[in-house]
Amino acid sequence: MGNVRIIGRLGPSFAKLPLYTLAIDENAKGPVRLRLEGCVSLDELLGIDIPQTFTVRLEDDSMDGMGLVAGDLLLADRSRVAVDGSLVVAVIEGDFYIRRLRHEDGRRVLMAENARYPALNLSPEQDWMIRGVVTHSFRRPERWQPLA
Repeated sequence: MGNVRIIGRLGPSFAKLPLYTLAIDENAKGPVRLRLEGCVSLDELLGIDIPQTFTVRLEDDSMDGMGLVAGDLLLADRSRVAVDGSLVVAVIEGDFYIRRLRHEDGRRVLMAENARYPALNLSPEQDWMIRGVVTHSFRRPERWQPLA
């Protein structure tokens, strides 16, 4: 059984976020001044390739050694090439996993960041695919209710 739930693809963000710069009066007696530098969408700000990006939710503690916990939302980009050390979304025999991709002795291995989870060896006989490389992670503040 996998450790991730696919939430879905992202759409473009049409809401624009204001970007301000702060200026403090040099004599420290004047007020702080805000200057609007412009507006940018969240996908522009994060450098997200919208058509290639999808959202997943981590559902266990397999990656807690790198600070990811159950409930974290992750963005994965299908257009990025997975290299040794990439954090990837992989599907193995129909189950989805978040794991660190390692190349060991000519083999591909998916490693958890928690010693309680075994390595997943990827062999040509298996039905597996790297679906995307994780680019961002988000955690909702605890006072918010988790997504259903």
